[in-house]
Amino acid sequence: MHDSGRPPDWLDAPAAAVLRDLQGAQPIAELAVVAYRAVDLNGLHLAIAELSEPLPPLEDDLDPETPTEYGGGNWVPRTMTGPRLLVLTADILQEDLAETDAAWAQSRPPCPWHPHPARAAVRDGEAWWVCERDDVPLYRIGRGEVPTRPGPPLSWNTPRRSRRAEKRQYGRERHR
Repeated sequence: MHDSGRPPDWLDAPAAAVLRDLQGAQPIAELAVVAYRAVDLNGLHLAIAELSEPLPPLEDDLDPETPTEYGGGNWVPRTMTGPRLLVLTADILQEDLAETDAAWAQSRPPCPWHPHPARAAVRDGEAWWVCERDDVPLYRIGRGEVPTRPGPPLSWNTPRRSRRAEKRQYGRERHR
């Protein structure tokens, strides 16, 4: 039995979906989700690591029927399912990715209107990436909706032409 490895099936699919979203338009090579046992808890810790070789699968010997209280931290209870599982997985992996050298100071996944990253939240029974500032749903987590091509660079101001350039353009259009 391994102390850490690829997450078991119940957690591997959500973790892989979140990692695809976090990779977005500028994928980072050799990133992997690593799971390891949460001591004295019915769950697993998650982390992102830069690895060059595949991980062995972590044995799934946790009981989904054992009641588990989640009190916070970077571990996922075995009893959690659905959108809450996706959102918690997204929170943990997004925070861990931000601490890596390869993704330091990057907005992953990006908010299309602001320089901050989107954050995970449950909205109407679905897991979403939402704008942290405006609390607007942007992309459903794990559905391939996060942009995979770089967009225009974000800026706080929309570029404007000078007043003189505006007058020149107005004059040209008026005298056609």
